[in-house]
Amino acid sequence: MPAKSDGYSNRELTREMIVGTFIGSVFLVLVVFTIVVSGNRLFSGARRSTVAVHFANVGGLRRHDSVLVRGVPIGKVRKLELRNDGVDVTLVLDDTVEFRDGYRIKVMQSSLLGGMQLLIDEGTGEPLADGTPLVGEQPDNVMEDLGTLVRDVRESLNEGGVLGNLQRAVEDVAEITGRLRRGEGTLGRLLSADNTLITDLEATIANIRRVTERIEQGEGTLGKLLAADDTVYADLQGTLVNLRAVTGRLEAGEGTLGRLLSADDTLYRDLSDTVANLRSVTGRLEAGEGTLGRLLSADDVVYRDLADTIANLKTVTGRIEQGEGLLGQLLKPDSPMATQLDGLLKDGRDMIDDAREASPISTFSSIFFGVF
Repeated sequence: MPAKSDGYSNRELTREMIVGTFIGSVFLVLVVFTIVVSGNRLFSGARRSTVAVHFANVGGLRRHDSVLVRGVPIGKVRKLELRNDGVDVTLVLDDTVEFRDGYRIKVMQSSLLGGMQLLIDEGTGEPLADGTPLVGEQPDNVMEDLGTLVRDVRESLNEGGVLGNLQRAVEDVAEITGRLRRGEGTLGRLLSADNTLITDLEATIANIRRVTERIEQGEGTLGKLLAADDTVYADLQGTLVNLRAVTGRLEAGEGTLGRLLSADDTLYRDLSDTVANLRSVTGRLEAGEGTLGRLLSADDVVYRDLADTIANLKTVTGRIEQGEGLLGQLLKPDSPMATQLDGLLKDGRDMIDDAREASPISTFSSIFFGVF
């Protein structure tokens, strides 16, 4: 019986030792994990330094938040003390940081999900004297800034009438889509069940295809221009050469148009004088001066006189054509008066001839009898 009791006691002791060892191991792991999570280092006390920074507002910074220099974690926040003029923050740094003129110490969010961290920029100026108080900057609050931005945007939209314009634009889009759904307009007809416009469009595309084929085959002026045969191109080039020659002559002041465009304004002055004279003549015509002016004026006295004269001439020519009067008898074919006048003219011509033949005899008689 005693031997059995000793065996039982040894097993119990072994079990208790195993359980104790397991519990001790778990406790040791928890201690190590706690130290790692808290960021404390057990064997770096000789290198650590303490820095005090004054903030007006820490923006939710807590103990054990990380301290970063140029993006590298070098310490933790040990203590925060609330003061009348702000908050004093005590930092524990694993390495010594030399602060210079232009330094910056700022609290920022470590992520969008929350958490804060403290960023240190040592500066690039001269090193600060020992004992110089360090002052941190006002932290940025992303959520507050985002709320301010949203509020400013809302106020801008309301003040500028952007929301109203946007609402009207949405209404216009709804109206346009309604018209498209009803098949109104060119695009609406394209989207509607009626394929008339599509048929016309296909026909137009077919015509364009035929035209391009004709152009490719060298038909027509455009086809000849694009064809391998450069006859039309040569003609066009010759035309351009001629145009260049004409413009050169114009620039040189040759010809009437060239003289008009040249620096010598003699022809221009002559043309201006001619235009001035025409303006004077048209002014006189408009004023009713002269015969033509009186004909063109509102006073139709000369017009009526001319019309009466033309009527009288028409009457006289009508009577002459009918053989009335002396002139009418003379112009009438087979007129006795015309025959008599013709005979009278013959007799007169004969008398003149006889007188011309008798003139030497009369002269001789006058001389002969004049002697005596």
